[in-house]
Amino acid sequence: TAEVKIVDMRISGHQDQQIRVQVEKLQGKWVFPAFYATIAIPSAMEAWCGGQRWLLRARFRPLHSRLNQGGFDRQRWGIAKRQLASARVMHATPITLECSARQRLLTQVEQHATSLRWHAILLALVFGEMKTLTPETSAVLQQTGTMHLMVISGLHIVLAAMFGWGLVRALQRILPLSWMTPHLPLLAGVAFAWGYAWLAGENPPAIRAALAFSVWTLIRWRGVICTSWQVWLWCVAMIFLSEPVMVLSNSFWLSCVAVAGLIFWFQWAPLPYQFRQGWRWALLRVAHLQFGITILLLPLQWGIFQGIS
Repeated sequence: TAEVKIVDMRISGHQDQQIRVQVEKLQGKWVFPAFYATIAIPSAMEAWCGGQRWLLRARFRPLHSRLNQGGFDRQRWGIAKRQLASARVMHATPITLECSARQRLLTQVEQHATSLRWHAILLALVFGEMKTLTPETSAVLQQTGTMHLMVISGLHIVLAAMFGWGLVRALQRILPLSWMTPHLPLLAGVAFAWGYAWLAGENPPAIRAALAFSVWTLIRWRGVICTSWQVWLWCVAMIFLSEPVMVLSNSFWLSCVAVAGLIFWFQWAPLPYQFRQGWRWALLRVAHLQFGITILLLPLQWGIFQGIS
């Protein structure tokens, strides 16, 4: 017997065979930390939506995978996402049928965006929902090495934070002088970062990026003088403290090595001073950055994916 909260969002016109739920109670006892499980949708749950809570009588099976060499390690992937089980539901009783605010917002956006040609891309970028991507679109994204742009992670979270920071900074220009403090834009950036992480379904890469940005903001707030390597180490420590199983996530290591690689590249192979100034050499600086991150990530990409894009 389990009390669960539906995590997946319902998208109109998409026939879901399975949904992901957060298991909060087992046999009447709270589970901490809560874990995720996939369930086949029974007939009693046909009117499901994200955010609902149900009381299930189900048969749970722990996640497992085949350890054939070169095969996908589904068990490691699942543990890194705290998705530990699958279940066959024998009886389902609703506790609350109210949809979450995120589900209601997604439904409203769907109603307005369905007529747009790239509405599937819009849902992926805003809500992290890739169910509506056609196989042809997915193939193009994979072949061009741009599929990762659909996964809400560090780049998206920082863009949201920069938008929040810039919005408050612009508003400060019309406010009294006493409101001209650097703390308000920093707080707005953190709020927008976590707001976007919630909108994107609180997936591990988004939460990881929001945590790291919060650590960086705290350092700026307190005026702590430290090196880039110290900031990097504190962010990694905070991520491990909040979610130790992140050590099993490939995306975590790609993100950490990418940031460490950038710090290393700009400290040990910087451009000459005259090329680091002005817009004239902007393309050269971008090429220098891209070349460095490509070279430094090659070993890790080859080790994880047995190939490079």
